[in-house]
Amino acid sequence: MNVYNYFFYRLYCWSSQWKNDVAPPEFNAFAIISVLLLGHAMLFVQLIELIFGFRIIALLPTTGVYAAVILFAVPNYFILLYRDRYKRIIRSFAPEPPELRNRRETAVWIYIYLVVALSHCPFSARLFRNGIERKGVENGQLVSLAI
Repeated sequence: MNVYNYFFYRLYCWSSQWKNDVAPPEFNAFAIISVLLLGHAMLFVQLIELIFGFRIIALLPTTGVYAAVILFAVPNYFILLYRDRYKRIIRSFAPEPPELRNRRETAVWIYIYLVVALSHCPFSARLFRNGIERKGVENGQLVSLAI
């Protein structure tokens, strides 16, 4: 849990630097973590799709997507924000030297970018494995793709 809290702490510190932001920094950090966990779930589902060859995400109704967002946001709310828990998380981390802070913040952002990149990787692999069938071209623009 300490790594999870540190991740929240780093995002909170980064978000608190935004002077003209309407949302409070604890909410921004909470939202980023919730979206990142949803990205992890999507990556897992895409890997299952790729391994077993059937589609799951494409068959989900819109309400299923909303339910997934709520499924990841509600526990994060209780872990991070409920009854001002974020204040205890922030107090639990001592001020860091600038060099160490920069290294750790870089590691957090590399992790975020890696999750985003990997969540798109199975989709790309499916495109290359199955090939792309062009349905038609109008004025040099691709009209549709069959995947």
